[in-house]
Amino acid sequence: MSRSNHTSLGREKLLSLGVPIEYHAQAKHYAGVMQGLGMAAPQIEAAIRFGAEFQGSPQELSAQFDILCAQKGIGPDFASLSESWLDQVNTRGFDNMPKVGAPPVTDADRARLAQIQSEMRKPRGESDYWHDPAMRDEYQALLERMESGEGAHTPEPRHDDAARKTELQALMRDRTSAYWHEETGLSAEYRAILERESGAAGDTPAPSDASSQRAPQAAAPTATPTESTGAVA
Repeated sequence: MSRSNHTSLGREKLLSLGVPIEYHAQAKHYAGVMQGLGMAAPQIEAAIRFGAEFQGSPQELSAQFDILCAQKGIGPDFASLSESWLDQVNTRGFDNMPKVGAPPVTDADRARLAQIQSEMRKPRGESDYWHDPAMRDEYQALLERMESGEGAHTPEPRHDDAARKTELQALMRDRTSAYWHEETGLSAEYRAILERESGAAGDTPAPSDASSQRAPQAAAPTATPTESTGAVA
C-alpha cells in the first residue's frame, strides 16, 4: 500500500523517537513548520530524535545540531530555521506560537484513508493495521488533516457511513474493544460520521445509546509553555 506523502507523527511514533508525552504538542508543531518549509520527513524525524536525546548544555546545542544536519543532509538554512523555532518557543512560550496550517487534503490522502479503513475491518490476525503502529499513526494524522483541511465546508455523508456507524456502535458496546483505545482512531472516525450526519441534517444529531455511554477519554497532556529545551532541536 502506498503511504500519503506527509509526516505522520502520532503518539506511538513520537514515543519511538524518544519524545516524552509532555512534549508531543511541541514536536508536532515543529514538524509542521519544518514540513511546510520543505524539509523531508526522515530529516524532521532525525531532528526530533536529536532534540529528545540531547543531554548537553545550551552552549553545545548549536554545534552538535550542525553536525547532525551535515550527517542527514539538512541544509544550513533549515538548521537555522530549526534553531530559530526553538528560540521563539523559549522566548514566547509554546502556547503563544502561531498555529501551523495543515497541508491541503489530496485525492491520494482520501484513497489512503479508504485503504487503511479497509484494512481495519479485517480480522485482527489478518490485518496489517492492528500490527503496525506506524499505520495507526498515519490513520490518525489523516483524520486530523481531513478535519482541519475540510472544515471550511460542510462534509457530505458517504455511501457507507450508515453501515460503518453500526459497526462502530457495536464495538462501543464492548468496553474491551479497540474502540476505547484512542490510538486506533475509531472514536475519531465515529465523530467524523456524526459530523457528516449533522451537516446533512442541519443540526446536531441526538446521541445514540451507545455514544451516550462512552467511557471518559483521558485528557491530552498539556505542554508546559516554558519547558522546551528538551523537546526538539
